[in-house]
Amino acid sequence: MIPEDVKQMIDAEIAPLKRKLHELQIAIDTLRSTSTSGTKFQASPKKTENKIKIPIIRDENMELFTGVKIEACTAFIDRKGTLNIIGEIASANAQPISDYVEIQVLVFDSDGDLVNRQFTNWSELGLRQSFEFEIEPETLAGSTPTKVKVYPAK
Repeated sequence: MIPEDVKQMIDAEIAPLKRKLHELQIAIDTLRSTSTSGTKFQASPKKTENKIKIPIIRDENMELFTGVKIEACTAFIDRKGTLNIIGEIASANAQPISDYVEIQVLVFDSDGDLVNRQFTNWSELGLRQSFEFEIEPETLAGSTPTKVKVYPAK
């Protein structure tokens, strides 16, 4: 029988290792499920002091179809568990777009299951716009996001 104080000491030593193992599993799952049809801005989830970065996958076919290019995009889970997606889109041909444009966001878990979907839109895009999404943890079907697909639509 192991004394309770020794169990607590062992648990305290193991907890950081369990967290690191979880982060590594997310990275492995992300690499295994990488789409060959999209371009990734980030290679794998990356933990910084207050957030975990999540890979972004673009749909270049939709960018060509709509004439809207995703110039920059990043996704991360903050310390509250909220998934934040921030980016910028622009007209692909440097001409103002006077049409309706959407940005679609699909969030996937480590099994490749879709766990959330969001979109935003503009009645006229112009030359360039920024966008931001905040997806609360309770809307993620109890899953941890491992990749986010972002693409324009009309």
